[in-house]
Amino acid sequence: MGDVEVQMLLARINEQLRQTEEDTGELRAEYERMRWVWEEDPAEAFERFRKEAVVVIDVSEDKEGGGKGKGGDGSGEGKDGDGDGDGDGDGDGDDGEGDGKEAAVPSSESRLELPDLERYDQALTDLRAMQDRVAKMPSPLDLGWVRVNTEPAKMAVA
Repeated sequence: MGDVEVQMLLARINEQLRQTEEDTGELRAEYERMRWVWEEDPAEAFERFRKEAVVVIDVSEDKEGGGKGKGGDGSGEGKDGDGDGDGDGDGDGDDGEGDGKEAAVPSSESRLELPDLERYDQALTDLRAMQDRVAKMPSPLDLGWVRVNTEPAKMAVA
């Protein structure tokens, strides 16, 4: 065997090695995107998601002076007849907009927290897509000279 033939064989080996490294890197990146499945406690992950996937609805109806009142025209009399011009009928001149010194914090009675169904739907869609991707992975998976057993990943997301 001459030097040229040896050089050609070494070039083929190096190319196959490079391709194997590239393929295993892509597979590793795929597993990295799913690593939370086997690293996180499912109950804790769901509890955290449940707390975050909430829509807050303000159900108050100007019970705490949070609105502009009814009919105030700023003329000094207003339609409420109390003479302060704010239209709320209480005579304090407070039009419900605040003076910047205090923030109106809604009470728990004026807020309603509901599950954000769009976020739940998106999370379920993402989980199903991940399950489908893993289910379609052949096992064992041959990447050049490397054989990868994908069964543990399949069992983790099943």
